[in-house]
Amino acid sequence: DQSAESVTAQLRETERIARRNGHAIAIGHPHDVTVDVLRKWLPEAKAAGFQLVPLTAIVRSRLGEG
Repeated sequence: DQSAESVTAQLRETERIARRNGHAIAIGHPHDVTVDVLRKWLPEAKAAGFQLVPLTAIVRSRLGEG
């Protein structure tokens, strides 16, 4: 579903998982609606204390390399 509501719901689920596990991995496709929702969500996520990092940072952390 490429609706703004669906993308927003998936981002909220990603936040929930990140709070529970200390990290979450999300994959998005560059559809116009996804980009629009991310444009609004990114400052909100930062204000809420979330930090976006490359997947390699999570892998290295899990392997004890970072």
